[in-house]
Amino acid sequence: MSSVIFVVLIVLIILYRHNEPKIKGAIGEKRVIRQLSKLPPEEYKVLNNIMIKTDKGSTQIDHVVISIFGIFVIETKNYNGWIHGSENSEYWTQSIYKNKSSFRNPIRQNRAHIYALKEVLPDYGQV
Repeated sequence: MSSVIFVVLIVLIILYRHNEPKIKGAIGEKRVIRQLSKLPPEEYKVLNNIMIKTDKGSTQIDHVVISIFGIFVIETKNYNGWIHGSENSEYWTQSIYKNKSSFRNPIRQNRAHIYALKEVLPDYGQV
């Protein structure tokens, strides 16, 4: 019986480590959704997890906020540690102690989302 529990525990650990970025991302997005839900609904329309098809394929936008003040496109990241990168770098680096990993620059990623939104809303104006 204890060997079965041990095997199940090992499988769960492996699955968690394999899916950890997705889990952390989902947690971060839920936190942002919670904060955005506090906006007055009569003034702001909040859309979450939007898929947009473009001429170049498709893109997923975490959050879009629509108001009289404009359309706001929000890319959520849920990272900790030291984050290094410049506005125009293709990738940024996350450092936690001696461990380093890279991820797509969220500024560039969000810029691509804005262009995709402009492509499907060409008459709206400033996004």
